Amino acid sequence: GAHDYTKADLSRQLRRVHFAFLHPNFTDHYKGEGYDIAILKLFDNIIPDSTVSPICFPAIHVNLPVGSACFYVGWGGVFTKHSNGKQRYPKILRETEVYIDRDVYCIIYHFDVYADSNSCIETKGRSAGRGDSGGGIFFLSGTDGRWYWYGLIESSRHHPDAMCTVISKFQVVQKWLKSTAIRLGL
Repeated sequence: GAHDYTKADLSRQLRRVHFAFLHPNFTDHYKGEGYDIAILKLFDNIIPDSTVSPICFPAIHVNLPVGSACFYVGWGGVFTKHSNGKQRYPKILRETEVYIDRDVYCIIYHFDVYADSNSCIETKGRSAGRGDSGGGIFFLSGTDGRWYWYGLIESSRHHPDAMCTVISKFQVVQKWLKSTAIRLGL
């Protein structure tokens, strides 16, 4: 994948998608039910190197406590001091550190879409933008030093001062993901 559209990137690996397998409850208009996730089967394997490595899946019972650091990356819109309140799309992949927050904040701001399968991340000044939905939330394990996929960005107020973002916890789709990957021979 691309990391920086402003310069030539010799480490970029381009892969064609053979097919996309959508979650049976896929929706691209999240309203408190359904999931914005698919498994992509590629024509060619990805080659691990210094910029590309596999991600681990946490055990189904893992729940990060409030205050835990997580990260998301994405090409979603961002607000800048020169964007006049409109989102601009970055030319360099954006990485943002966020923290697990109390669910009550997301319930207050996103009551119409918040479900038991969700968790809340604090994002003041680092809000997910249009185009980040469906992207992963990742954490670095202090135990084994590996990266884990914790959840998916679901819903955020697209405003520079948005306080929080709703994520779907990985546990919600873990069984589907594993069984589908096995069925597809991945």
